[in-house]
Amino acid sequence: HNLPFTILGTCLLWVGWNGFNAGSANAASGIAALVLVNTNVAAASALVTWVVIDAARGHIAVSGACTGSIVGLVA
Repeated sequence: HNLPFTILGTCLLWVGWNGFNAGSANAASGIAALVLVNTNVAAASALVTWVVIDAARGHIAVSGACTGSIVGLVA
């Protein structure tokens, strides 16, 4: 229930996920770049979608935005 640690953990997970996914190509190639872009777009899209849904419900929470980005990374 510590919001700064939640934000920090989400950021560290996002950075690590980028390294894991892009590093899976085993080379600095076009495929690795595509994977890196897709990872960031998926996480950012899920984050924005989560915030929009929260706004439609009447309250926006930072913890919800963190949850949305993690959902996007998993998806």
